[in-house]
Amino acid sequence: MSKLVSSNKGLTKVTAIIIAVVIVVAAVGGGIAWWYVAQTPGVRGFLVEDPDGDRMIIQVNPSRREAIEALTEMSKTGERKWVGGEIERFENEFGFRFKPDTIVVAEVTAEGLQASKYKYIQQDFEYWKGLGTIYISGKVVEVLK
Repeated sequence: MSKLVSSNKGLTKVTAIIIAVVIVVAAVGGGIAWWYVAQTPGVRGFLVEDPDGDRMIIQVNPSRREAIEALTEMSKTGERKWVGGEIERFENEFGFRFKPDTIVVAEVTAEGLQASKYKYIQQDFEYWKGLGTIYISGKVVEVLK
């Protein structure tokens, strides 16, 4: 009988530890999700791929309805268009992002504003930033929210 009680105590400790770990993971995950939403309230996200296959989440302010509609349609058709806006430094793979309240989608743009690929902007950020609104040749591979 004492062995049975002893093994139940061990099982109870393991169960308590598992429950504690689950609670901590859920709290941390929820905190990260809350932080992300707090940084970009109401913003829609689109995963946009450039011609090299590099991908960036492009966030779009809800006031940019035409851009949201165009990007959503692009996700359905797989069509490639010029996706752009003004850029700013940002902590991601490329070190910059397109400002969510400046996003535009176009079929035709001025050639001098066509960076075409994320890496070109990354390599000479200040030059591209100085041009104002710039574009990459992108296709939407996923609508995030």
